[in-house]
Amino acid sequence: MAKRGTMSKLQSNLPAADAAVDDALKAKRASALLKIGERHVYDGNYDEAKTVFLDAFALVDGDEGVQSALTDDDFPRILEWTGMVRHWMYDLHSSRQCFKKCAELESTNVSTIICAELVGRIDCNRY
Repeated sequence: MAKRGTMSKLQSNLPAADAAVDDALKAKRASALLKIGERHVYDGNYDEAKTVFLDAFALVDGDEGVQSALTDDDFPRILEWTGMVRHWMYDLHSSRQCFKKCAELESTNVSTIICAELVGRIDCNRY
């Protein structure tokens, strides 16, 4: 699932940043960035994945119109990957916030619930 095709194929489905002016196009861009980021992880290119996941998150963060325009489980996956990326960056507070939001959206997804709790405990037991 993560492979999803070649990088050139995935990038050909990426709407230009300046063209993503309405919620539907922003959602399409965020979804394409999610798939590209997953491909980077599959290929072991974690620095590139980090940048792409953070770009996808920037498009959806705080914008309910874009969030609701996303299809399938793209919004929770963007949150989950952003939480992971922020954990890689030792930004544990922000990582936990992403995992908590993902766990709220998917209350049966045990892995995100555990991630939220573990990251909170790692963060100097502040939570």
